[in-house]
Amino acid sequence: MVRRQMTMKKQITRISIHQTSKVLAMLYVTIGVIFVPVGVVIILINPNNLSVGLLYIMLPFIYGILGYPFAAFMCWAYNFIAKNFGGVEFMVSDVSGNGHQRSNSTTNKTP
Repeated sequence: MVRRQMTMKKQITRISIHQTSKVLAMLYVTIGVIFVPVGVVIILINPNNLSVGLLYIMLPFIYGILGYPFAAFMCWAYNFIAKNFGGVEFMVSDVSGNGHQRSNSTTNKTP
């Protein structure tokens, strides 16, 4: 028996501005947390660089605050472009339970 793999072309026609911006802002905060230990080390090594160290410590908050409006603008721009010219296209296919793509054919094994 031969199984044909089902693939389907999909297109992202609209992105939710608020939800996407909220998630991206939280991702930016998470990425910004990497800089906090750097800021602490800068302050501990050279207390004269307090302003630089504090900037590193504040980066997660700065990333989150600035990340939301920038992501919202990019979502709005994508929605405008997708409406007028079409959205990003991608192919989807069925996968097996272990996350691997199903093969196009099955083999009959006899015991």
